[in-house]
Amino acid sequence: MTAHLSAVEDTATSPEARAAPHEITSAPDAGTETVWSPGDPVVVHRDGQLLYEGVLDVFAGDLGVAWVREAGDGWRRMVALSEVELHRR
Repeated sequence: MTAHLSAVEDTATSPEARAAPHEITSAPDAGTETVWSPGDPVVVHRDGQLLYEGVLDVFAGDLGVAWVREAGDGWRRMVALSEVELHRR
């Protein structure tokens, strides 16, 4: 899955804004589907450069975004899936 980066501070802290604890399937890409679950360890790259490393907090493939909780500082980052590459660690 390819995308460039958009980052925002954690603004969705209510339980309703957090992902349900079930698997979420991305849109098919080149004939394959990726199943994402909150808590999956992930890395976010852009143009081959590491941007973030942490755990998947929310995956909203239908909206084209995901939220990743950074391992180092715990900040919650929103990434635009059309601008970055999201991979499991």
